[in-house]
Amino acid sequence: MTRKELEALGYVEVSPDTWAKPDPHLGRLPAAFPEPAPGCPLESQPPRRAGRAPGMGPGNRRRRPTVTLIVHRRRLLPDGDNLIAGCKHLRDAIAAWLGVDDADAQVAWEYAQIATRGMEGVAVSISP
Repeated sequence: MTRKELEALGYVEVSPDTWAKPDPHLGRLPAAFPEPAPGCPLESQPPRRAGRAPGMGPGNRRRRPTVTLIVHRRRLLPDGDNLIAGCKHLRDAIAAWLGVDDADAQVAWEYAQIATRGMEGVAVSISP
């Protein structure tokens, strides 16, 4: 198809020679990722393990923090397993920020989901 034919059908060019049709329900284009060059690793170097944050070490007897992740979704997930799996990248980032492993017993993790008609996202609450 030619460029004009694609544009007439509602497609837009998101990168050179990559066309996508905006989703009318989302009001934006889906994410487009460039393909990696041949021979390149699919992922960058693994992240370095962060050092312990002040106050989280064994010598400091602070209360165990609770991290609550509240997911705002238009359509709720039927089971909690997918909710937890979907928040894994966020849990890893928060644990690295705290300076602990995400499986460390020093941090309590709670998950919840709320139906919304507005913007989807995750609200994070960290309490001592």
